[in-house]
Amino acid sequence: MSLAELRDLTVGFPGRPILRGIDLRVEAGEVVGLVGESGSGKSTAAMSIAGALPASAAVSGQITVDGRDVLGMSPAELRELRTRKVGVVQQEPRAAFNPVRPVGHFLTEQLRTNLGWPQQDADDRVVGLMRECGLREPQAMLARYPHEFSGGMLQRLVIAAALAPEPELLIADEATSALDVTTQAEIIGILSRARADRGLGILFITHDLPLAAAFCDRVVVLRSGEVVEEQGARELFAAPKSAYAAELLAAVPVLDEDGVDA
Repeated sequence: MSLAELRDLTVGFPGRPILRGIDLRVEAGEVVGLVGESGSGKSTAAMSIAGALPASAAVSGQITVDGRDVLGMSPAELRELRTRKVGVVQQEPRAAFNPVRPVGHFLTEQLRTNLGWPQQDADDRVVGLMRECGLREPQAMLARYPHEFSGGMLQRLVIAAALAPEPELLIADEATSALDVTTQAEIIGILSRARADRGLGILFITHDLPLAAAFCDRVVVLRSGEVVEEQGARELFAAPKSAYAAELLAAVPVLDEDGVDA
């Protein structure tokens, strides 16, 4: 049984189809890349796994997490899903924080509100995760405000918050795209350690095919809401089967020895 699975999933809004009959699965301890152009439906597919589609969406097909039907869940069951099973790291970390509250409020919110942890226990948990995410003096950081942090530091904080309830699946939605190359590599290192240490399944959404090839086990390619290819990451990069994937790879800049686009 897959950790998370979409079967023949179709999602749309009035006059606006988003996904058309897609199949997607993530196994425990596996990193699956979901790639495609902007507007291809990557984020919609990911948010369907987290039970976070808008109420106005027309949905057909199956969405299961750990064998449970997400589409049939009550609001309380969906809160539990997004606490205990599925964590989400989004592209723009600053949008996750309330600018007038210290970051510690956001970091501990799920533990306190959804799991009923005492404040001190929640603080201790997230401080440990902040250290794992490469943040120095994490205890003092809890009282600081979002505007006091760089984008890379905020992304680390979002990852710590997502890992705090120990989910089984992490959805990383363009979690590295707005970061410089050095910070991007550090974030990938954090995710890799979380996978190795916790057996975490990861759905890694990106438009960066070389990064997907380096980090993911399998890659699913979306185009206009449809899956056009699925292969092992190395196999896809070496020999794409679909013309669309080949076009995406051909568009990747190749640098010569002097760092000039060849």
